[in-house]
Amino acid sequence: DVDRVILVGERSVLGEVRDHADVTDVSDATGKPKAALEDAFRDFWTARIHGI
Repeated sequence: DVDRVILVGERSVLGEVRDHADVTDVSDATGKPKAALEDAFRDFWTARIHGI
């Protein structure tokens, strides 16, 4: 059983599967598929903190 579906990827692909996800986000990850997927995952789950 899946509790939640999160999709990260290219905008053109997300448009086709968006209805199946609880959360979507685009990523500009490029390169070989495995490396691009790892970049997209890191982009989605990383928060940048800036100190002033």
